Amino acid sequence: MKIKPGRGPVRKSFLLVLSAFLLLAFLLLQIKNGQLQLERARSEHEALSLEVMELQRRNELLLREVERLRGDAETIEKVAREELHLARPGEVILRLTDDRERKNRAGPPR
Repeated sequence: MKIKPGRGPVRKSFLLVLSAFLLLAFLLLQIKNGQLQLERARSEHEALSLEVMELQRRNELLLREVERLRGDAETIEKVAREELHLARPGEVILRLTDDRERKNRAGPPR
């Protein structure tokens, strides 16, 4: 096999340019992928930050409610009556229902 003079350096130059081009294309794709991941991470960070702020606000409200329940007998009684449906000894609780509720409980007419 005979090597033609002058072809070796051209072929080496071509392979070098092709290799550089492929490396550059690969690096550009990696950068683009990294940018997409960074954008997703920023978006997730923002959403989680908003959730943290909301949870902190809720926590503050709950802490205030705990303080009220620890020191205020009226608040304790209100919660016991409204949420737990408790009554003092001797009290009778009358529960009034709406006509629609009675009809729903009674079932279809006979």
